Amino acid sequence: MNAIPKRLAGGALLLSVLLVCAQAPAASLTLNPVGGALFGTPGATVGWGFTLTNDTGYLVITGTDFSLPLGTFSDLIGPFSSHQSIVLGPGDTFSQAFSAASQTGLGEFAIDPSTFCGQVATGSITLTYDLYSVSPNDSAFDPDQDLISVGNILTADASVSVVPEPGSLLLMASAMPALVAWRRRAQRWDRAAANG
Repeated sequence: MNAIPKRLAGGALLLSVLLVCAQAPAASLTLNPVGGALFGTPGATVGWGFTLTNDTGYLVITGTDFSLPLGTFSDLIGPFSSHQSIVLGPGDTFSQAFSAASQTGLGEFAIDPSTFCGQVATGSITLTYDLYSVSPNDSAFDPDQDLISVGNILTADASVSVVPEPGSLLLMASAMPALVAWRRRAQRWDRAAANG
């Protein structure tokens, strides 16, 4: 007798899980460059472009974050940090390249000038967004009635590698032949001193 109510309860639980999963927001974030790996010199500002795809509802970006010790991240697409307002409807894809001059892209990272070459900051960029059943650009939009979910999160792996100034690489490369010649001359002097 108890088996039937347990089966009904188990079936009801499974059905509710399936309904929640069916309503889960489906969006994806890809960074540009692919893999999110950036390179910059101490004191430089680098940044990410992005492609954002939305499969359901109206996606409204609420911000981005990338907190690492080698510099300072600035959000370029959140509502309080940007001149742009991005709303993606069902099936929409939006791409944007990074431009420091135009302040476009997902975000920028100012590398601390005191950072040493060879240091690498790795982590994840977090994009947060809210989802609505009606576009916020629609005159009939009601943020309370049309809300599906808030605080949704997308993440993408990202890194910033600190590299030497191009001029210092050229200087090092031009000094290498002189260093090799000096080392060979020093070895010859050492052998000559040892022989006699």
